[in-house]
Amino acid sequence: MKNQVYILIFSLFFCFSTFGQTDTLKVEKEKISKIEEKLTIDNSSQIEITNKSFDKLVKKLTEEKKEEKPIWDTLIPLLIGALLALIPQIIFWFLNKVKEKSKQKLEIQANLNRLEHLLCDHYRELAMHKAHKPYWYAQFERSEREDNEEETKKFYAFHIESGNKVRATEIKISNTFSEFYGLVIKFQHLTDFDDKIKGLINEYYEFQPTKPNSIDSTRDDLPKEENIEEKRLRENYVGFTNPVKEIVELINKK
Repeated sequence: MKNQVYILIFSLFFCFSTFGQTDTLKVEKEKISKIEEKLTIDNSSQIEITNKSFDKLVKKLTEEKKEEKPIWDTLIPLLIGALLALIPQIIFWFLNKVKEKSKQKLEIQANLNRLEHLLCDHYRELAMHKAHKPYWYAQFERSEREDNEEETKKFYAFHIESGNKVRATEIKISNTFSEFYGLVIKFQHLTDFDDKIKGLINEYYEFQPTKPNSIDSTRDDLPKEENIEEKRLRENYVGFTNPVKEIVELINKK
C-alpha cells in the first residue's frame, strides 16, 4: 500500500512537471516569435530608412553634378582678369626701360664728349712738355758754355721738371682713355656693337707716336725752335686724337 502511494505521488509530480515544461516552452516559443517579428519589423524599418537616405544622397549628388560647371568656365575669367592686370604693368615696365635706356645713352654721350676734350687737352699738354724738355736742356748747355752756374742749375732743374710733367701727363692720358674706353663698351652694350668703333679703338692702341727731337743749343732763337718742335708733336698726336673724335661722332649719331 505504501509503495502504491509513492508511485501515485511520483506520477502526479511527473505530470505537473511535464505540463509546466510544456507551458514554459510554449511561453518561450511565443516570446521568440514576438522577438523575431520585432526584429523583422525593425530590420525592415532600418532597410527602408537606409534606402531612403541612399536615395536622397544619390539625388543630391546628381543635382550637384548637374549644377557643376566645367573648370574652364572658372579659369578663363580668372586668366583674363590676370592678363588685364598684368598688361598695364608690362607696358609701364617697358616704357620705363626705354626711358631709362635713353637716359643712360645721353649720360654716356655727354661723358664721352667731355673725355674727348680732356684727351685732346692732355695731348696738347704732352706735346708742350715734350718740346720743353729738349728746349730747357739746350738752354742748360748754352749757359754751361757761358760758365753761368746759376743759370745752368736753373735750366737743368727746368729740364728735369719737364720730364716729370711728361710722365704725369702720360698717366693722366692713360686714366682718361681707360674711362673713355669703358664708357664706349657700355654704350655698345646698350645699342648694337659697331665694328667701325672697334676698328678705331684698335687704331688708337696701334698708333706709334714720333719721338721728340733734340734742339741744337747753338741756334740763335731757341724759343722758336721749341715752338716748331711743339707744333710738330701736336700734329703727330692727331694719330691719337682723331680716332677718339671719330668714335664720339659715331656714338652721338646713335
